[in-house]
Amino acid sequence: MKKAIQLISICMLILNIATAQFFQGTFQRDVTDIVNLKIAFKMKPTAAITSQISYMEAAFRFPTATTPAFTITNISTNTVAFPGINFQRFTPDFAADGFTYYKFVMNTSIVPSASYAPALEYTLFTITTSLPATETPAFEMASNLLLAQYQFGAVNGAGVFISPGNSAQLYGPGFQTSGDNHILPLFNTILPVHFKSFSVVRKNNDALLLWVAENQDANTSYFMIERSLDGSLFSLVERVEASNRTSTVSYTYTDRNALSHGKHIIYYRIKQVDKDGKFIYTEIRSIKLNSKANTTVYPNPMRDEALVSFTLPVLQKVSILVIDATGKTLMQFQFEGLVGLNQQKIEVTNLAVGTYKLLVKTETGIETLRLVVAR
Repeated sequence: MKKAIQLISICMLILNIATAQFFQGTFQRDVTDIVNLKIAFKMKPTAAITSQISYMEAAFRFPTATTPAFTITNISTNTVAFPGINFQRFTPDFAADGFTYYKFVMNTSIVPSASYAPALEYTLFTITTSLPATETPAFEMASNLLLAQYQFGAVNGAGVFISPGNSAQLYGPGFQTSGDNHILPLFNTILPVHFKSFSVVRKNNDALLLWVAENQDANTSYFMIERSLDGSLFSLVERVEASNRTSTVSYTYTDRNALSHGKHIIYYRIKQVDKDGKFIYTEIRSIKLNSKANTTVYPNPMRDEALVSFTLPVLQKVSILVIDATGKTLMQFQFEGLVGLNQQKIEVTNLAVGTYKLLVKTETGIETLRLVVAR
């Protein structure tokens, strides 16, 4: 039985009331779920958008007689790109000309003004269906504002509906116009690469990345190793060419002296790119610096002087303090610590016999030791 779900979706925004702009729409299979059929509705502004959004709606349709039974099990809205937004399914459903239409509407208050850059793609929301991802239905997005009850669009903060007019409402491979319909098929492509696992472990001052890719085929081009010092802004570290082997392939990459960047936590992700330009990301993984400097003092007890020894994973500022029982700082040393072993001599000839507290403070932690002066 031919399985088909034909989808209708697009949402539009404006630059301001006087100059109308809108998001072109597309949709893709979400490859992060290889069990269920997930569909991500995406948008791309034709110009920089800075206006509010008070309402958006999108719909999809499928041939009533030939589509196998399925349900929508989840709707996930991209609240990162669109703060405060939320989508829910609108009922009752609508049927016309052999199709059943499901509609989704924004059911929250106005989305505040935000910046949407031109030509960048934004995911609006993703639906998960009970139809297995192994099925190969022929998808098609078809937009048509002439459909009286089920149309798509957006309303700006002033309550003005934004019409796409005769412009290209959709984008993606195979886009065409047929009568009043703008049609975008979703081709049945080879099952994309899936990351079976991805981990990052520390090895001395290096970061060792290990990942396993499934469903790799001749279309898989390369992997991009990306690093971040804040978990948000990532930069390219290295490009790793895909193996000639297919199916399940294991990869490793060592980021040399990764911990020399001087941050307590370093984040990594991997971007897999196909020869046709399509790509997916792994989840983000991180490694932590050792928060302790592994400090020792010798001799201890001491008479006149002692040697404080400690190791550092990265270049960073160090403070060594000697504190008495009342909490008063009696001695303090500050210097730039080196990667690896560091040593600092302290003289205690001016200290009375007794017990003191020794603090070694670095940018990644504090260590406290008991210091005994005896003569």
